Amino acid sequence: MATQNEHGPNRDQTVDVLKLVARQARAYLDSLHTRPARAAEAESAASRLQGSLPETGGGAVRTLRLLAENAADASVAPAGPRCFHFVIGGTTPAALGGDALAAAPRPSCR
Repeated sequence: MATQNEHGPNRDQTVDVLKLVARQARAYLDSLHTRPARAAEAESAASRLQGSLPETGGGAVRTLRLLAENAADASVAPAGPRCFHFVIGGTTPAALGGDALAAAPRPSCR
């Protein structure tokens, strides 16, 4: 796994993070039509996210993978067809893509 260098995260690590997040987002979107609005195991999944944070980081990919594996069942699926609620926000594909581009690492001006 790539490590952080003196100027910030390694490019390979950033690419790995982007690939992981894209796969997780796709899996979530693909599950919306069959996913319940709230998973039956939501409480137990949420309890896995409790506790103290470690003194040192576990790496970006490992940490995001743990979050994706545990947070999905602890959350609701407001974008799915079985969730009836007030409109509290949302996004379009273009806005989501714009956010991703804005958040992508840019060369720093030094």
